[in-house]
Amino acid sequence: MTKNPEENLLRLAEDIAYASKGHFKTADWISASPRIYLFFPLMISFLLMAFTFPDYAVKLLSAVSFAIALFAILSQFANNLDSAKVTIEKHMELGNKYLALYKEIRTAYFSASEVESTAINDFTNRNIAIIEQSGPYRICFIGRWWAKIRIEEEMGLDWIYKNR
Repeated sequence: MTKNPEENLLRLAEDIAYASKGHFKTADWISASPRIYLFFPLMISFLLMAFTFPDYAVKLLSAVSFAIALFAILSQFANNLDSAKVTIEKHMELGNKYLALYKEIRTAYFSASEVESTAINDFTNRNIAIIEQSGPYRICFIGRWWAKIRIEEEMGLDWIYKNR
């Protein structure tokens, strides 16, 4: 961390915002992935039946369809809906914990002329506690990517970037 307490607080707020959004988007991906795994092979099959393609395109589309179907078969969430439901709930719970902490940091930042280092340490320790609670519920690659795309619009991080 940097030596400036305000910069530390802003960096912590940004990290927590990304963690919150990442858990929400991971839950969204887990919820949507079984439908995606079914939709794409069906669409590819329809395209191959409805239209004439060169042989290489047919082989490529067939391979893509096969790969997606294989992911569907191997996907724990597509095959075990109870496990998917528990995982989605846990990611939503973690996302809400991060979101509450993010809102507290934002409130503390705007309510005080200077945030004390003890408050920053408290926020940091609470962040670490949430990280420890996450255990096997890590943010997936698609959750990180999706969060990065949507965070500006959905979380309003302007206050962080304006004050750096």
